[in-house]
Amino acid sequence: MKLTKIFFVLLLTFSFFKAKSQVCDILIPICTSQDGLNNNAIDPSPITINTGCQTLQGTRTAWYLIVIDQPTDFTFQIEPSADIDYDFAVWLNADCASLGIADRASYDAPGPGEYNTGLNLPSTDTCETAAGDGQVMFLGLVPGDEIIIVVDRFSNTSDVFDLTFGDPDALDCSIVLTEACEGDTVTFDATNATAIGYEWSFEDHIGSGIFTLFVPSETNPTLNVTQTGNYRVDIQLGGGATDTQFFEAVFYPVPIIASPAIDIFQCDDGVNTGDFDLTVNTPILLGAQDPFVFEVKYYDTFIDSQNDTNEIMTPAAFSIATTPQQIIYTRIQEIVGGICFELDDFIIDFSPVSIGILTDINDACDSDADGFVDIDLITIKNPEALDGLDPLEFTVTYHVSQANADNNIGAYPNPYTVAAPSETIFVRVGNNSTPTCFATDNFIVNITLSPIGIVPTPFILCDEVPNDGLAVFDLTTKDAEITGGDPNAVVFYYLTLAGANAGLLPIGTPAAFTNTIPGFQTLYARVENVTNPDCFDIVELDIQVDQSPSITDPILDYFLCDDITGDGIEVFDLLSKDLEILNTLLGVT
Repeated sequence: MKLTKIFFVLLLTFSFFKAKSQVCDILIPICTSQDGLNNNAIDPSPITINTGCQTLQGTRTAWYLIVIDQPTDFTFQIEPSADIDYDFAVWLNADCASLGIADRASYDAPGPGEYNTGLNLPSTDTCETAAGDGQVMFLGLVPGDEIIIVVDRFSNTSDVFDLTFGDPDALDCSIVLTEACEGDTVTFDATNATAIGYEWSFEDHIGSGIFTLFVPSETNPTLNVTQTGNYRVDIQLGGGATDTQFFEAVFYPVPIIASPAIDIFQCDDGVNTGDFDLTVNTPILLGAQDPFVFEVKYYDTFIDSQNDTNEIMTPAAFSIATTPQQIIYTRIQEIVGGICFELDDFIIDFSPVSIGILTDINDACDSDADGFVDIDLITIKNPEALDGLDPLEFTVTYHVSQANADNNIGAYPNPYTVAAPSETIFVRVGNNSTPTCFATDNFIVNITLSPIGIVPTPFILCDEVPNDGLAVFDLTTKDAEITGGDPNAVVFYYLTLAGANAGLLPIGTPAAFTNTIPGFQTLYARVENVTNPDCFDIVELDIQVDQSPSITDPILDYFLCDDITGDGIEVFDLLSKDLEILNTLLGVT
């Protein structure tokens, strides 16, 4: 059940429009400080910003989304490139479709040297108006917290700014990360309705911070990538402004199922407990794949294996939940991302050993009539005895008695020679890993003596005029001669040896058979045992049609003169007329 692979491809789409229906549409996910990136706050806010201490409609804004993955006292600074007045608001774990009142905000009117603004550690206020100093109190955050920041450029003078974080290591980069499987294509989308151009680049050596333009240039709003790396797009906007966005893609290796998982049997013999080591299948599924790159997990349900939920946490000591059999589902996946995987399953079986229904052998033919027949027990009876059990886990043996089968002694060789007329054979099916777990039964072999065919004398008939070489033979008159009078034998006649051997297409009217080859023909008599047609012998029967002689007609009269006695008696040599009568016929008298 095997074979399912799911590729998860996240399509990131960032769009910036002059007017937006909701904040969710324009959030830019970030996980690093945005230094030297020509950050712009240029778009009208889609909502009225309510900070608790001031409410206004931002006309030049940029919106950011941040997720936290470790505890931190969250701080940041908005650092203008010139003396430009920036304001901001911050929401903690808010619904982007309905933000409500901000948790932190500053709308101060900065004096000389006070244009940086943000959250810091010393401040204790949470919201300030024009009279503030541009700094408000940090936020104590825990993993999973989400932060929304709006940067609002109060000045109408064009400018760019840096956005720096006090603890950038606490930021969760999975929100800008697209994970996929090797062989897939990830599409990054930086479409902006106000853009007049795009320029994509890639980080030359991951972690270097050095981005190199693609050659040839990539200037579309979207970029298709197939390799792990960090990517950057500079979006040219009107008035010389530029927006910069970053994307990251990670492509994970795809596992394969080296070999299907094997079923595991444990004998329910009153001693075993039904605890299974599922991990015996781990090396089977992995094969030569690196266990530091790929792992195998086990689950109770197929859905859990698909979703990687409710993993069996103690697979080396798993107690069967539903006897006698339970399906265990497996997932082989790459370890880091866990998104590229293959699924399989196997059965754990906690039950006594069973043996299949054994049928008697009634067609064993003693073809040479010596009273013995060799039987291939493995080929003929093992499938019946195992009845679906794994032959790698169970062994079938054959014995002379029930006691020998119970004690697993004196197993017969294969093939085994059975003596006529019949013999009872005792069978044992035992579990290889638990020798005390076995089942037994028996069957009978009945031997049929093969009839011995006697080669008959040729069957010769005389032809009739016009001597065409054909005649009607009653082949059944040869039955007794061929069988030697054996009452347990019956004879069928065939035109070919192949037909006789296969028992196919016997002569349908043996009591009135017209030869199909003029003059001389060999037929094949199949002598069968009346109770076992597969027990037979074959002999040849020659049939012959001799020509009927045609004498000279009329024959000249034979005249002799009487001697001097005149008694009317003379000696005639009739043989002298033979040649005249036969007229060149040979082989006749």
